[in-house]
Amino acid sequence: MTDSESRRLTILRGESRGMKLEQKSEQSSGKQKKLMSLREILRSGEEYLKECGVADASMDAWLLLEHVTGLDRARYLARAEEPLEKVCGFLQTAKAVEPQARSCSADEVKPADGASPAMRSGVAEDLIQSYRELLEQRGRRIPLQHLIGEQEFMGFPFLVNEHVLIPRQDTETLVEEALKRLRPGMRVLDLCTGSGCIAVSLVKLGAEYIARKRARRTDNAETAAELLENARRANDDATAAELQEHAAANRMLCVDASDISPEALTVARENARRLGAQVHFVESDLFNGIDKAIDTAKTDEYSVKSGIDNKTDGMDGTAESDGMEKTSKAIRTDETTGRYDMIVSNPPYIRTAVIGELAEEVRLHEPIQALDGSEDGLRFYREIVRQSPAHLTEGGWLLFEIGYDQAEAVCALMAEAGFAETEVIRDLAGHDRVVIGRWCGHS
Repeated sequence: MTDSESRRLTILRGESRGMKLEQKSEQSSGKQKKLMSLREILRSGEEYLKECGVADASMDAWLLLEHVTGLDRARYLARAEEPLEKVCGFLQTAKAVEPQARSCSADEVKPADGASPAMRSGVAEDLIQSYRELLEQRGRRIPLQHLIGEQEFMGFPFLVNEHVLIPRQDTETLVEEALKRLRPGMRVLDLCTGSGCIAVSLVKLGAEYIARKRARRTDNAETAAELLENARRANDDATAAELQEHAAANRMLCVDASDISPEALTVARENARRLGAQVHFVESDLFNGIDKAIDTAKTDEYSVKSGIDNKTDGMDGTAESDGMEKTSKAIRTDETTGRYDMIVSNPPYIRTAVIGELAEEVRLHEPIQALDGSEDGLRFYREIVRQSPAHLTEGGWLLFEIGYDQAEAVCALMAEAGFAETEVIRDLAGHDRVVIGRWCGHS
């Protein structure tokens, strides 16, 4: 064991100032020493992660504490200096209220005065132990999102685990560009869907985005309001049949999503279920399984209300509770040709030689097959560009997320294949991030 590793372990055990999470019971003048405050616990967590070399130590320490306690920033600041046992009385009450009620002010939820000191002490010990375990895992470079279990993307919480790439802010640029090009009734395919963040976001945001564009084109306020209300209804709780009827009547989106990994699709399906998004998922190596899925589309759809699909009912493969109903109907808008109006993809694009240089959180804990784009990083772009014309309508869009240095190469591939109106979009950091092209029906 190196000196550095020994130092970190010592801190984690509370034997040094960096990780003083032990609740001391030493007697001093006949009085028991008070428990640590939340601020002291947070500071100890920050110091430990800094010792481990975690880049965003302060932010990660806070997010893990927030995850363990259920306290938002406002409630933390209101009680940061209080003894932990007093805060624990509040935590017991806070965890008992409904999630939607937790956004109230700190003073609106009163501490559990009836909780005994022993009970509060037990909660404090459990809290500290949970926090310590999470910090230790984060110090070993397990991604923060894996420890918390989710990552926000386009304003929605997506479940993540070791089977999918963690959604990045860079990819929001791809979704935003796709939204700009959506029209009523379009059929969209998301290749290499992973967690499903792109497909689900397009479904959740697409209907209202389209409705807003249509509303801006009408001078009738009542008509505009009705369009927006209809769009919002598409994201409300409803049966699959109701959503299909609504989509057909209002010419909303039809979104398919594919991935080669069955484990990734399990995560994607669960994200769609939790967020109430109607997405048709297909296990496919790029386009290889798409054509077959179109012919047998009735086998893979699920009810948004029930969350049941033909393979697994949840991320753990267990059945859902009573009252769930299966549906065999798949949303289809172009049965005759099987073509899409838009194909979006965030494929593997890291050069093989660079994989070993990635951060430990990425190369050790995210799926390599979702990262490795072959020797030059362009393998999947070549295949998708080559095969897309057979799956796009005339005038259909192809949108890629790319590496910061791949714009020229990907644009050249698209131009050679007959795509027009190619465009490169930069992300918020100013890096080339998205390439867009339009299929003109000839090569």
